[in-house]
Amino acid sequence: MEARRFVVIETRAGLGNRLRALATAAALAKHTGRELLVVWIPDPHTDCLFSQLFETTGMYVSSTDVKPIFSRGGDTVFYDYDTKPGVMIEGAARKHIYVRSGRALNSTDFVWEDVNHFLQHDLRLKDLPDKLATRYSQIQTEIATTSHAVGVHIRMLTNLSNDIPGIETLPNTDTSAIYNMLSSVEHRRGCHVDYFITRMQVMLQENSEYVFFAAADSPEARIKLKKAFGHKVRFVMGYNLERYCEQDKKRQSFCLKAAMVEFKLLAHTSKLLLSEWSSASELVRMLARSDIEISCGCQQCI
Repeated sequence: MEARRFVVIETRAGLGNRLRALATAAALAKHTGRELLVVWIPDPHTDCLFSQLFETTGMYVSSTDVKPIFSRGGDTVFYDYDTKPGVMIEGAARKHIYVRSGRALNSTDFVWEDVNHFLQHDLRLKDLPDKLATRYSQIQTEIATTSHAVGVHIRMLTNLSNDIPGIETLPNTDTSAIYNMLSSVEHRRGCHVDYFITRMQVMLQENSEYVFFAAADSPEARIKLKKAFGHKVRFVMGYNLERYCEQDKKRQSFCLKAAMVEFKLLAHTSKLLLSEWSSASELVRMLARSDIEISCGCQQCI
């Protein structure tokens, strides 16, 4: 009998980071005939267990370090995307594959349709609170009955301490520590809501029937969008849910489930306007249909 082989994905950083790594690892496991083991260790970026967010059917999940176990025997190939991002992962050798990553994996040994299928069908939210389920159903219906629905995702918050409560506790040796994330601040400045508004105004000149379904990471963005577009913009989560998730619990299970609901709803629209340098925007891309029109609303894209 052939020995069991695993794809082990040690997920890193925020929800979008972790899920883009997980989804590509799941596709790799499926395509190469391996079992999937998810290592999901909470940190300030994602402050809850995998099992608090998702069902675990069809995969193994650990909240502790399993690398020492797979380091024995020489039958594991290790990849670390923190130190060597984007390195090509080979799936042919009959060894375990262990990847540490908060990025999508790079391999010719999976197909992107399987990534989308995993996110849409295999990754199921666990115990979705009633208020989130109700909101999902409401907005899903609105999107389905809007002929020109545009999903908008704005990632512009530059205060990392507010964005990720507790990030200061991470040592600088951690690639997701505040010191190592400073480069993201400039990218977020370039995705300020003002740039999105410019792009959205042009879109409305081209087609006045567009309705924008927006998710944004700051009150400033929501205020400016509402002032600029009035009834033409709908906020996916609604005021009360958004306000709740601006507090210290934004990286805990309820608000991460709310974020996942946002991502899924945005992916249901007929056109997407996304942020650059955003793992969440990339995750929305992965969730969306392959034929959807996707563009960028940031400064460098206008």
